[in-house]
Amino acid sequence: MCTPLLTRASHARRTALALAIALSCVSLCPYALRAADEPMPPPAAPLPSPDQPVSATPAGPDDEPLAGTPPAEPAAPKPFAGGDRWHFNVAPYLWAASLDGDVRIGRLEEDVDLDFIDILKDLSLGAMLYAEARKQRYGAFTNMFFVRTRDDSSGTIDTDVTSDTAQIAVGGFYRMLEWQWSETASGEPLQLAVEPYAGIRWSYIRAEIQLSGGGAINLPQADRSESFVDPIIGVRFASDLSERWLAFVSGDVGGFSVGSDYSWNAQGYIGYRMATFGVPTILSVGYRALHQKYKDGDFKWDITQHGPIVGTIFAF
Repeated sequence: MCTPLLTRASHARRTALALAIALSCVSLCPYALRAADEPMPPPAAPLPSPDQPVSATPAGPDDEPLAGTPPAEPAAPKPFAGGDRWHFNVAPYLWAASLDGDVRIGRLEEDVDLDFIDILKDLSLGAMLYAEARKQRYGAFTNMFFVRTRDDSSGTIDTDVTSDTAQIAVGGFYRMLEWQWSETASGEPLQLAVEPYAGIRWSYIRAEIQLSGGGAINLPQADRSESFVDPIIGVRFASDLSERWLAFVSGDVGGFSVGSDYSWNAQGYIGYRMATFGVPTILSVGYRALHQKYKDGDFKWDITQHGPIVGTIFAF
């Protein structure tokens, strides 16, 4: 009589294990641009140097146009015009992450190989957002990520498995280097910018298993959560490719046995400048990979998340 229940409970635990892994992090991303926790790439050409002529950059919202100068074309905005004004970016994004690695909860250890389609089928709630504030060469960022998955299955024993994964990253960055490597046909500079960054990334994982039915009592139940905070350091590179196109690459490492044993993150994107109802906007597409290795007692999380990422930056 006990064997089916134990088998069912074991299956439920394995299901929870798989779901608990789904879409942890970000990210982020983490715009679909940004290092998971790292600052998002600049949504426009790098800030001009203090000694750069005003005429070399498009006028910002607070700048008066030069006499006789036609207004900038709204379809190709460049949000960062420099000066003493604060600039803000808000970027919702989607990371279609697959997961590979090993997870252990108690005596149960599993090899994980989930693609995004498997995760999407059980998705109950998800939210991913990046934001940053910048003034001249200094800036701060935050990246927030939350996903809830739920799997219900019926049989001799009904199983209800809920998994929550969340991540919040905060930090700061500094524009260390700017280099004008070319210019457009209209004389506008094409620049390469280098920005080191540092911060912390908080990760949270929770899995709940509820078994019921079959006329049985005292069925196994489980509710396990883990959280840890990683320091992170990294660098990002952003470059204009043309008046409308830009590219971004970033990478960071973290953990250092403070939170996780170690973590690393790498990503690259291509962006296209445009305007949405007069708001400077960048559409981006790229690829991101994030690895975390964390152990605490009978819990182990050694997972790589990787996949395409898309997003939109709105600059104010």
